[in-house]
Amino acid sequence: MIYTVTLNITLDLVYETSRIQKDQINQTQCKAFSVGGKGINISRALQCLGLESRALGFCGGQVKDFISRKLQSEGIQSCLTNIEKNSRINVKIIEKKERNVVEFNEFGPTVRASEVNRLLDNIARKCQKGDYFVLAGSLPRNIGTDIYGRIITMVHQKGAKVLLDASGEPLRLGIAAKPDFLKINREELLSISKDGNTQSMVEQYIQAGIKKVMITSGSQEVVYRDPVNLLSAKPPHIQGLAAVGSGDSVDAGMLYSIMGQFGATELLKTSIACGSANLLTPIPGKIDPQEVKRLTTRITVEQP
Repeated sequence: MIYTVTLNITLDLVYETSRIQKDQINQTQCKAFSVGGKGINISRALQCLGLESRALGFCGGQVKDFISRKLQSEGIQSCLTNIEKNSRINVKIIEKKERNVVEFNEFGPTVRASEVNRLLDNIARKCQKGDYFVLAGSLPRNIGTDIYGRIITMVHQKGAKVLLDASGEPLRLGIAAKPDFLKINREELLSISKDGNTQSMVEQYIQAGIKKVMITSGSQEVVYRDPVNLLSAKPPHIQGLAAVGSGDSVDAGMLYSIMGQFGATELLKTSIACGSANLLTPIPGKIDPQEVKRLTTRITVEQP
């Protein structure tokens, strides 16, 4: 089983307007209304690719029941840990004329220690040898930044594998626990670098036992490294709606390729194509497999 863990789940509202006017009423059109957070977006993309997953994480407050029903309506299996405080609501506004995206993201709820323990117990009960866990996204308030590292250590002891996609201190401490696979944005990698030498850091990760590392940089070059291969490729140019969820779709493509035992070149192409396909839809992680196949043919892989 694949489990995605979303500690800071959200209700995402996406609106479109021609241009945001200050101190005026802005006429908008609701383009999407979905449950989000990186892990949820990854579960959605995996579903589009034909892989079943189960979403874990925190969910609470007045939006809890709505979030659960919304996931159920999409066919996304979930076993969320109830918390007292409200899960966050994020608003994204697309300025059509300027092709800008303005995001208003809440920090997220305060989570109690007892609620964290319930989540960890839930993960421990479900985890079995051969499972895959995806740990992705920001943390709500009042959670120790070692949470991803703790989960990695716990599921490794049970024989599961982990893909990590995080930032800041949770990323640094998560890497120290040696996840099996790492997908990281270049800016996030630089944020935990001591000297700005990302290539050296990636080599250290591979030597430490991380099996696959992928570094993305928006529409720029993507670099992939495993113990044998060092590859790079640039995403195809797409005039899409918004980049929200593209990195999560890359995660899904990477895991899909790993489970399909793809070669390094095919893995890199598929992962990038999934991220690019996400640009064609307003719902993060909602990708069309036919578009993924089409976009894969437009990607050229090189050895840097």
